[in-house]
Amino acid sequence: MDIPRFRYMDWAKAHNGKGEYRLHASGMPAVTLEDLGVSPAEVKLSRPVSPRPDPEVAEAVAARYRVPADCVMPTCGTHHANFLAARVLAGPGVRVLCEEPFYEAVPGVFRAVGAEVSFFRRRREEGWRLPVAEIRRGLQDGARVVCVTDLHNPSGARLLPDDLAALEAAARDHGATVLVDEVYRDFLPPPVGTAFFAGGPFVATTSLTKVYGLGDLRIGWALASPEIVRRMQDLNHFVVVNLPAPSASVAMAAWKNLDAVAARHREVAARNFRVLSEWMRGRGDLLWSPPDGGISAFLEVPALAGKDDVAWVERLFEEKGVGVVPGTMFGQPGGIRISFGIATETLREGLGRLGIALDRPG
Repeated sequence: MDIPRFRYMDWAKAHNGKGEYRLHASGMPAVTLEDLGVSPAEVKLSRPVSPRPDPEVAEAVAARYRVPADCVMPTCGTHHANFLAARVLAGPGVRVLCEEPFYEAVPGVFRAVGAEVSFFRRRREEGWRLPVAEIRRGLQDGARVVCVTDLHNPSGARLLPDDLAALEAAARDHGATVLVDEVYRDFLPPPVGTAFFAGGPFVATTSLTKVYGLGDLRIGWALASPEIVRRMQDLNHFVVVNLPAPSASVAMAAWKNLDAVAARHREVAARNFRVLSEWMRGRGDLLWSPPDGGISAFLEVPALAGKDDVAWVERLFEEKGVGVVPGTMFGQPGGIRISFGIATETLREGLGRLGIALDRPG
């Protein structure tokens, strides 16, 4: 079985730290132990080993999301959670439906385990809403898993309650499972929530990465039925075995302050969204559906239609010091993803420079 190339991650790592105006960053800037209210003495190099996945982390997550602890699988970030879910839910020859535009890791992990992936398209003209009739047709044709992101990456659109209800009904009608990558969901106003509920067809994955500025901890989790969690645990014995103790200890020490960190970051996102919206009102050459939350928006650039948007973005880095993500990385050429979880004045200057480049797309 061939392992698919994760083109976006190759690109993101190659451009990490590049550009003075980093509108290509995918999460909030990293926070410090001081920001979290954690003392160095609380960082531990070992933790008790248990037959269950890290019980302390599982119980903290369960309390936060109001789900049973045996429905929580602690993982090393959302990617790890998605990989475990992909192998447990699918495998060679299993048909999987994924959204497009997409975050490449989601269809990628299913391809990596040999599943047959096909796509349904979310469209800007429809506010990036789910095409439920198209999803139902895919399930009728034999798909066993449906994959979505909430907030949608790259557009920032949320899954509305009627979208979730329609997904639940479709999945139940066809005996399918819905994987929801919720890594951006906590940007929505509190209380925190999830698509997962006991007895439902949903598996949800997330982490402390995007909203909380704790990507380097690599602490995440999946929410799933106890049976799926047990199978994930069995698979994980072959993968990472246990969570890294220093990361888990920091996460647990910081747990009581997560809401305060998220609130600060939501304020930054809201302020910068107003800046981006004002800039967009002055541009007659771009199309978008404003995000419902988070720190990212997807802009369609008609002037880039039929052109190499990856090369154009590379010139933008070199000539203007501005980073954005080319739409090709999300299966949507001719657009760009802009992220705005950065200092407001940096965002203003970066958008100004981006505007100059867009005036002469070349």
